[in-house]
Amino acid sequence: WLDFGELKTKGGWFQLLVFLITDIILLTLDVGLDVSTSYEFYMNGEVNWAAVNFGLIFLPFVVRFATSTIEELKSERKGLDMIKQAWGKAVLCLPFFQTYRTIKRFIEMREQKVFQTSTKNMNSIREENAIASIYEGYLEAAPCQVLNLYIFLLTGSITWTQVVSICTSILTLSLTAEKVYFLYRAKNEIDVDPNWRLKLYLLLPMMLNISSNTILWSLLAANCKIGIVGCIFFVFIVNWGVIKCCHVEDTKQMYSTPSVVAFLSTWSPSCIGTGREMFRSLFISSYLSKLVIMAAFYLLKTCEVSFLPNPPLTSCISTSVNNSGSNSLTMCYNISDCFCGFDCENKKQKIR
Repeated sequence: WLDFGELKTKGGWFQLLVFLITDIILLTLDVGLDVSTSYEFYMNGEVNWAAVNFGLIFLPFVVRFATSTIEELKSERKGLDMIKQAWGKAVLCLPFFQTYRTIKRFIEMREQKVFQTSTKNMNSIREENAIASIYEGYLEAAPCQVLNLYIFLLTGSITWTQVVSICTSILTLSLTAEKVYFLYRAKNEIDVDPNWRLKLYLLLPMMLNISSNTILWSLLAANCKIGIVGCIFFVFIVNWGVIKCCHVEDTKQMYSTPSVVAFLSTWSPSCIGTGREMFRSLFISSYLSKLVIMAAFYLLKTCEVSFLPNPPLTSCISTSVNNSGSNSLTMCYNISDCFCGFDCENKKQKIR
């Protein structure tokens, strides 16, 4: 089925192997772990967390359907034909449907590598796959890993399924951030097939970038609960404003619109830019806006305002039952009291 002789002679077998591992196996494993985590939450009685985590898996489908509908409105298609076209694009973002589509891309790439019929077609396949990976990485992997870390910060406990899911999500999003780095730049500098050595060289910085950004979002989510939606919107607006303040020619040369670039840089700072100035500006604005929010929360906590929720890991529920028949709430002010893991029963406390 695979002509290894031709691939060895002409080159390309290594790129296909990397594509198979990163874009098919890792993608399927990441989605499967998210489904498994949702099931684990449900079986443990955490129905709300299970629903949120499971709903995030379908977020790429919802957003892709909305963006495809907007694109179709600009075309000549109308009515039911327009909906069918948008639905056809969105379905490919559903869990495991995307794996099926990626396998088809893999077969197409193998044929192109063996017969070398069209370089343009090969680049089109890579670009299509990069965009599909961005939908999955930024709308499913990124929110799910933040949710799992948020739950960890609230409860002080974490399962092995969550740990593996977080690790695979960070790796998936880091690989996706590399694609963003090579794709979302000036139109005349787009590289849909960068050298594997360059991608390997960039992987560690991208993982550090994604990990630090994920920790920041998780800390914000743990401290402001539902207010994290407002925080994301604030960072998005700041990034969008920075792009608008950049040179007009730089904005015109971008691969995508300022809104899309602002959203992507919210999750992956220092990955996007048509030039050094925009690259640096988005990096600073994305991180600085998050730090400003954290500083504002710290200041409000210092002033002891009443409308903010309790910070994570500051309260425990005692195993002793009070006169009303319910567990008593005990405030704690150091990590060892609440973050006690399997020693909670020995300390007569149970993590909330």
